[in-house]
Amino acid sequence: MSHVLCFCTAAYRHCHFYPSIAIRVYKTRSELWSSITPANLRKLEHSHRCCLKHMQCLSRRTPTNFTLSAINAVPMETVIDHKKLNFLGQLCNIACSYMAKRVFNIRLTHFQHLDNQSLGFIPDINRILTKYALHHVLDIYLSDGVFPFKFAWERIIYEKTIQRSNSDFFHECVENYPTCAPLILRFGGVYGPWSDIARNRRLFAEGQ
Repeated sequence: MSHVLCFCTAAYRHCHFYPSIAIRVYKTRSELWSSITPANLRKLEHSHRCCLKHMQCLSRRTPTNFTLSAINAVPMETVIDHKKLNFLGQLCNIACSYMAKRVFNIRLTHFQHLDNQSLGFIPDINRILTKYALHHVLDIYLSDGVFPFKFAWERIIYEKTIQRSNSDFFHECVENYPTCAPLILRFGGVYGPWSDIARNRRLFAEGQ
C-alpha cells in the first residue's frame, strides 16, 4: 500500500511540473529539428522515460506504456511532431505581407514540383503530415490557399497526435494489466481513484 501511495503522490505532484518545465525545454525550437538523427531521437526518448520513471518512483524495468499512461504523457517524438504541426499552422495563417510566409510558399511549391529537397522543414513536415493522415490539408492549401484557422488546427493536431497516442497507450495498458491499470491510469484528463488518495495523503496519514 505504501508503494502505491508513493507512486500516486509522485505522479500527482509532477504530472503538471514536468510538462510545464522539462518538456518546455525539450520543445525549444524543436520545430526546426529537421536534421535530428534516429540515434539522437533514441537518446532523447531514453532520457524522457528515465525522468518519468524517476519522478513516479517506478523501477527502471517498468514498461514504457505504463510509465507514460500513468500521468497522461506521450513519447518525445509525438511532442516534437505536434510542435512542428503547430508551427506549420502559424506559417500558413500569417499574412502574405510577411517575408517568412512568402519564402515558405515558394519553397513549398518547389518541393511539390519534385525539387529533390531532402532536408529542412518542408520535407520534414511533409513526412509528418503523411504519418498522421493530414496531407490533404496541405493539398487544399496549395490548390485553394485555404487552411484551418488557429484554434481549429490546434484541435485537429491535438486529436491526431497527443490524444491518439494517449488513447493507444491507455488501451494497451488496460489490456495488458487488467488488475491495476483501471485504478491508476488516467486518460482524457480524468484521474483514477488513486489520485484522490494522493491529493489527500496528509489526511490519509492522520487517520492511520
